[in-house]
Amino acid sequence: MESSAHATLRMRAFYRLLKRQGGSALDSYYRFCNSGAPLLVDDITVAAWAEAEKEALQLTLGDPADNQRLDAVIAAHGIGPSVPWLLMV
Repeated sequence: MESSAHATLRMRAFYRLLKRQGGSALDSYYRFCNSGAPLLVDDITVAAWAEAEKEALQLTLGDPADNQRLDAVIAAHGIGPSVPWLLMV
């Protein structure tokens, strides 16, 4: 996957994970995005960034090793042939 696309996916995951925390977890994120202020580094943001890193995989679809890695992640989440995770329209 192209690196800027990976960075976008990672940042979206980071945002979503902070939003799940509720309260003021997103305050520092919004200040960073809107004014370039430094992002507050605390236990919540460190944990959210680490989880976002794990979630946003940088893979090349069609590459056998990357396909295996993606299949393993999908299976680990209990998604498989009997549970469609992507609907083709």
